[in-house]
Amino acid sequence: MERRSIVTLGASIALVLLAQCSSSSSKSRTPTQDAGPTDASNDQAQPATCGDGVQNGDEIAVDCGGGCLCAAGQPCKEDVDCAQAACVAGKCQPPNCTDGIANGEESDADCGGPACPRCSAGKACTQATDCDSGVCKASICQVPSCGDGVANGNETGVDCGGPDCSAKCKNGSACKQPTDCESQVCQSDKCVPASCADKVKNGDETDLDCGGSCGGCDDGKTCGDAADCKSLVCTGNACTAAACPDGVKNGSETDLDCGGPGCPACADGKGCGDGGDCSSGVCLSNVCQVPNCTDTKSNGNETDIDCGGPLCPTCNTGQNCSQPTDCAGGTCTTTQCATWAKSFGDAGQDFPKRLAVDSKGNIVVLGGFTGDIDFGKGKLTAKASSDIFVAKFSPTGTTLWAVQLGGNQADSALALALTAQDDILIGGGSASTNLNLGGLTLPYAAGYDAFMAKLSGVDGSHVWSDAFGGDGDDYVRSIAVDKNGDLLVGGQFASTNFSHGGTFATKGGIDGFLMKASGGNGTATWAMTFGGANLDVVRSVAALPSGDMAFTGYISSDVTVGATLVPASSQDIIVGLISGSTLKETWVTSFGGTGADQGLDISAAGTNGVVLGGRFQNTINFGGANLVAQGYDSFVVKLGAVTGAHTWSTRQQSAGDDWMMSVTVDSKGDVYGMGLATGAMDAGGGALPVSTGRAPFVVKLGAASGNHLYSASFPATGNAASTDQALAVSPLADAVFATGAFASGITTPAASLTAVGGDEVYVMSLGRLP
Repeated sequence: MERRSIVTLGASIALVLLAQCSSSSSKSRTPTQDAGPTDASNDQAQPATCGDGVQNGDEIAVDCGGGCLCAAGQPCKEDVDCAQAACVAGKCQPPNCTDGIANGEESDADCGGPACPRCSAGKACTQATDCDSGVCKASICQVPSCGDGVANGNETGVDCGGPDCSAKCKNGSACKQPTDCESQVCQSDKCVPASCADKVKNGDETDLDCGGSCGGCDDGKTCGDAADCKSLVCTGNACTAAACPDGVKNGSETDLDCGGPGCPACADGKGCGDGGDCSSGVCLSNVCQVPNCTDTKSNGNETDIDCGGPLCPTCNTGQNCSQPTDCAGGTCTTTQCATWAKSFGDAGQDFPKRLAVDSKGNIVVLGGFTGDIDFGKGKLTAKASSDIFVAKFSPTGTTLWAVQLGGNQADSALALALTAQDDILIGGGSASTNLNLGGLTLPYAAGYDAFMAKLSGVDGSHVWSDAFGGDGDDYVRSIAVDKNGDLLVGGQFASTNFSHGGTFATKGGIDGFLMKASGGNGTATWAMTFGGANLDVVRSVAALPSGDMAFTGYISSDVTVGATLVPASSQDIIVGLISGSTLKETWVTSFGGTGADQGLDISAAGTNGVVLGGRFQNTINFGGANLVAQGYDSFVVKLGAVTGAHTWSTRQQSAGDDWMMSVTVDSKGDVYGMGLATGAMDAGGGALPVSTGRAPFVVKLGAASGNHLYSASFPATGNAASTDQALAVSPLADAVFATGAFASGITTPAASLTAVGGDEVYVMSLGRLP
């Protein structure tokens, strides 16, 4: 018989005997009655019981053994002697999980119950917690299965996961590896939902993290239909690259098989991102538009931007044409509307100072004259030794109007700017005691007083004017208009009580000033000065798109503008940037060598920087290579707007003295300069024609590096009387216009001009330069 059977039988006998012993403490065993005579050995004995407190009968200890059940710790001979049926080394033991007997609360030998390990399959049980599998049926522990409703065996969840169950676990169930989960994603031992970035092909994806609800797959990936592909083309269950004739709006196309960098331009009415997507070149509200004569594009039958052809207005000088009727002047030379040149003057001295081009391509010229001058709208006669003229011309050179301004003494106009509405701002200095610029007579202090005025762009009529100064000679030399329509002003003063935006006293000699004034009436809102004992001047200011003010000029003294600048010789160039918001110096620096060096004009170069022009002697360095002069040479320099760092610098050199008087920038950022040369000039493209005296020249330089793009000179007989040559670039097709003075004769690309007597004004169109 197996030990389990013996133990069970012994336990049963022990329970019966225990019941008998405990039924009555006075229950006696059956006496033995001798028939013979009575003696000591045969005394009558008391009956033995399991609870009489005496070891008697066949007990092996008091009330223990011999049919009485022994408690834990009492002696025993075999398991049946013990109440808990475990006799080990002659003593009854308390129940434990290693005694090989089903005792205590165990459901089977050494397993089950609250204290012992769970039982393996086939062992006895009373409840599920007795079993390793967690399944107790018919009092027997069951083998784990994938349908028993319990997470057991190798399962990671209830009847799912692991190597034995085919069912995959749902989200939230336990897992050990991705294959345990329906989603194929196991994170931190939990099945989590599929996503389009989990690097697993799951859910309704057709390829790894793409297709289905995850959006388009790249070319070459697996697809079920077109919607699974970025290209919207699925061929043979593989995504196929977008192509312009595939009948699908895909790739970078802006409409079906058109637009974008690789496809044909879209027809009118089709979708677009910008003008380049459209055959018309015009994209408004993401729709390609029908060409028209105001869309700022050269399209349809036009020969240039919004001009030429059978439907649009005629083109201006320098714009493209295919026949004479395309041009306002009726002349189409090769493929451009022809250039023009005109001169104005008489026996007196006539000289321009500045030139500007308005938003319609009209040209405004500011200057001075003595005696008479006629611009084709009637003779103007100076009231005193010199008066001011302002004249406006159409893009083809037709005089629109001309006005004379001045008083009873010499008046000098030096500054010119245009507002966004094409009105005209002028500035300069006047010695007249009764200066009237079309409004009221302006107050006069002494010497030359600085003045500013605003004139209508329609006819030159007075809008407002103002004069200011002190006891010395004071001048406005430059005006620019900022993004808010306010005026940025620069100039010089010699007064001890110069007053406008504050009262300032010269530190000796001539000092420079910078000012911000209202565009509505010229009232100063802020001003600052700099200077020392010598000549210190602001020659030019420019408005940057940011609203900041750039300026240049020259200093002959130690000056403090933020930092203290000390000239290296008789004159150094000064250039800087004043913040339009804080009205403080952003950066200011000086450049100079052993000679006299001057900054004469400055222009904004978009948001990228400023362009500076002037002249220098000997050797100068702007932050790049040394520039070496022969006499006075002209220069053009580009500096960064943020810190004034050197971008590039160039020199233009002739056999004699040279000046770079005017610089500007076109719509592409290319740079133009105009000045005077003496003798054979090389502006970077080789020797230019030689003049007998000083002659104007023009140069065009590349935006990025200052590389030479174009240069030309206009040979003159006799010296060009005025050093104030000026040019400007039209917003219409970047056509270039220029002005200056000449003493005898001058040859321009359009015509040779001859002076009537004295110095005369010329105005010319150079067209769009190469």
